[in-house]
Amino acid sequence: MRKPFRTINENYRCILVFSGRFCCIDYVIGRRHWHSLKQIMTNNDTLRRLRYALNLNNAQVAKLIGKTGKEMGTSEVDRFLQRGDEGDVIEVSDTVLCRFLDGLIIEKRGPRPDGAIPEPLGVLSNNEALKKLRIALEMRDDDMKAVFERAEFVVTKAELGSFFRKEGHRNYRKCSEQVLRKFIVGLSKSD
Repeated sequence: MRKPFRTINENYRCILVFSGRFCCIDYVIGRRHWHSLKQIMTNNDTLRRLRYALNLNNAQVAKLIGKTGKEMGTSEVDRFLQRGDEGDVIEVSDTVLCRFLDGLIIEKRGPRPDGAIPEPLGVLSNNEALKKLRIALEMRDDDMKAVFERAEFVVTKAELGSFFRKEGHRNYRKCSEQVLRKFIVGLSKSD
């Protein structure tokens, strides 16, 4: 394991990052110390979890990405889905994850009426990922709440609606990694 990287800012906050996957925050105020550990979900984790939740194999993942105009082999998908300690891992970019989600929309709902293939987003936020999953799986608010309930996570209808607002809207709310993770966990649990 790599040595932790430490930065100290003017608020006496120390941030330690271990192997790029966990973020450890140590607050130092006076003589008191608070310590919390938070897991960071990467695009590789998101793709791996979605593959499991939707019961897809690597060839199907490559086919979904291929529906957006970028051909990808199963060997490349294998390297996307490997764990960090298993060897030759390729980092999944926001563009590749967006292509996968767009391919899922095309697979589940069919192509656009004009036949155009959507351009992938350069930066994919958790809000956009959740929105694309909602579109692909043709879910309404009640369907999404049921998925969250299967994951034992409470989300109100208003909170759920705020994730799908346009950024800059007064009721817009940023979707946290925990919300996206719980949604994917709910998808993997059957009724």
